[in-house]
Amino acid sequence: MKKSLRDFFTFPFRLLFSRFTFAIIALFVQICCLALIVFLFQKYIIYFIGGIGVLNILLVISIINRNLNADFKTSWIILILLLPPFGAMFYLFCQNDLGSLIIKKRLKIRKEKNKEFLPQDKDVLNKLKKENIREYAHATYLNQVGHFPVYRSENVKYFPLADNWYPDLLEKLEQAKDYIFIEIFILAPGKMWENILNILKKKVQQGVEVRVLYDGTCSLALLPRNYPEKLKELGIKCKIFNPIVPVIKTSYNNRDHRKIIVIDGQIAYTGGSNIADEYINQKERFGHWKDTMISITGSSVNSLVVLFLEMWNLSETKDIENYEFYKRKHEDSGECFIIPFGDDPFDNEPIGKQTYLHILETAKEKVDIIMPYFVVDGDFLGTFLHTAKKGVKIRLILPGIPDKKFVNYVAKTYYKDMLETGIEIYEYKNGFTHAKMMLADNEKALIGTINLDYRSFFLHFEDGVYLYKVKEIEKMNEDFEQTLLKCQRITFKEFAKYSKLKLLIGKVLRLFGPLL
Repeated sequence: MKKSLRDFFTFPFRLLFSRFTFAIIALFVQICCLALIVFLFQKYIIYFIGGIGVLNILLVISIINRNLNADFKTSWIILILLLPPFGAMFYLFCQNDLGSLIIKKRLKIRKEKNKEFLPQDKDVLNKLKKENIREYAHATYLNQVGHFPVYRSENVKYFPLADNWYPDLLEKLEQAKDYIFIEIFILAPGKMWENILNILKKKVQQGVEVRVLYDGTCSLALLPRNYPEKLKELGIKCKIFNPIVPVIKTSYNNRDHRKIIVIDGQIAYTGGSNIADEYINQKERFGHWKDTMISITGSSVNSLVVLFLEMWNLSETKDIENYEFYKRKHEDSGECFIIPFGDDPFDNEPIGKQTYLHILETAKEKVDIIMPYFVVDGDFLGTFLHTAKKGVKIRLILPGIPDKKFVNYVAKTYYKDMLETGIEIYEYKNGFTHAKMMLADNEKALIGTINLDYRSFFLHFEDGVYLYKVKEIEKMNEDFEQTLLKCQRITFKEFAKYSKLKLLIGKVLRLFGPLL
């Protein structure tokens, strides 16, 4: 299958700004500089080597004692020891990058304000405590570390394909009266965006406030750099999160991977779909595109309102605007529980990962997962395999036609361990699974933007919705079963057919998984 023009242009930029590329560049520069140093300072070279050795030892000791994921520690230590002195210099640069420090400081201030805007209803929390003590404990965790309250709500609608979600979105956009917030990772020209934009232009003329926030990677090949100004001319407020400029910054690794659309504080959407034609199968890139979305209504929408405004105001140095103006009061009821939440890379608290682990650790009979990627750390893998060893049936669906071949090579290096513990692996024959969804025991689910990989766990801004005893989980389970019918099960026999060279490449890349 031929790659699109977009793939042709974006792949070099993704490769250029990856930490793996920085490491390769450091290796090349190291060879040149060391040769120059040896030539110019032959008499002092022994002192230089000794100094670098001492620095490396100090950094390794520092890394070992840091509150850092074990796989990240391993990758950094390997990099520092293999590439002296530039491994050390690169590490110090990454830990002290000004752009990251500024974002971290502003985000801390914004998140402290969230306590005021998202108070927890104690009655709801106590109701959950009586219902299930372990679910209460996880809800308390999400509220303590992220200030995300749990709501009593049945107001959830599941969309098994972005193709199904898109018409519903257009309909609700047409009904907007007060405001429309759109936060998206990928915003690409095409039929999908054209139809949305036509409605947004009309709504602006009707007095509706419209804000659009998209990630800075879109400026590389999808949209012109001055696109926010073009939208502002139409009356649409627009910002780029962390725009790409010709300066090397490690903050480029921290992308806004969230997908949040809020309309009037009455309804909100999230899930895996971006705004580009391939997501609704109006354009073929990797066969059939399987994505999932949900809508929520009621008080839980307020959490996504605050998440959007938090990111929107991250670039502001002035006082935070009044979030209460955009929140809405709702009368919630029901015996179901829902927790919309966000995750960010600067608080050393991988909320998305911990929520996936919570589902695995509390599962009794089965766990069903559909994902585009599987590149996880040892901590997650250990729990994943242990859950299967306890007798819990785990079924994992991954793409049959991957969008990132080298990442897929890494995913396949986990297959042997999974098969040996009885985990069922399936590959979507028709194309690419971009959905991010985990279901357990017909009573709990997590759906959102969080992939099972290092980037989603530790580097990106993400969002998700945790559901407990929500009736719509039944439809999510039904869709999973229907999707299985379009998959090929991977057995030991099938696994043995995989290219040994590709598996070797995957194993080598897995060593540097946290830095990719």
